[in-house]
Amino acid sequence: FAGAIILAGLGMRKRGISFWKLMDASAPGMALGVVVGRVGDLIVGDHLGKATDLFFGYRCPGLDVDTASPCDPGVVVHQTALYDLLLTAVLLALLLWLRRKPRYDGFLILTFGAVYGAQRIFEDFLRDDVRRLGLTGSQITAIVLVVVCGGWLLFKKRTPGWGRWDGADTFTPPGGPPPGGPSPGQWGSQGGRPVPAPTMARPSPPRRE
Repeated sequence: FAGAIILAGLGMRKRGISFWKLMDASAPGMALGVVVGRVGDLIVGDHLGKATDLFFGYRCPGLDVDTASPCDPGVVVHQTALYDLLLTAVLLALLLWLRRKPRYDGFLILTFGAVYGAQRIFEDFLRDDVRRLGLTGSQITAIVLVVVCGGWLLFKKRTPGWGRWDGADTFTPPGGPPPGGPSPGQWGSQGGRPVPAPTMARPSPPRRE
């Protein structure tokens, strides 16, 4: 998977394709891929978690039924693949809703990384996987993902070019516009810096002879 991303990045650079635009376009597909994969996990009984007494837990079948994860017959466990499926389906709906308005390049893929990483941190506490320092390998990776993607989103939000995405003002100088300068509604943004938006010149009144 990592190798495919690296090779794709090199190919996009060679062809002049924007990496972030392509990743944004791929973000909903990544979420859909997780959902489809979790359906397969449910079919084969993979990623079974710790024992639970919740009514929606999964009761392990008898020894005559093979499951992809070890499971003692009759024990009720967390079905973490189901949790991941439901949460990622919500994330997919969120991504499809967010893409309805123009966003800066990278917004959707960073949102996917931050949200999916956060849910994996939570889910893996319910799994009985091998741990290091109390965390699974997936949790360690997810923490890095949340820090990088979430931090990037917060950094972009604090820059003047963030603004709003509905065509409203993108920047208003502290204390309002300078004297004699454009009104707040006339300010735009270019390259992360505030610039006056172009205005239409008023026609001169006709001269009287």
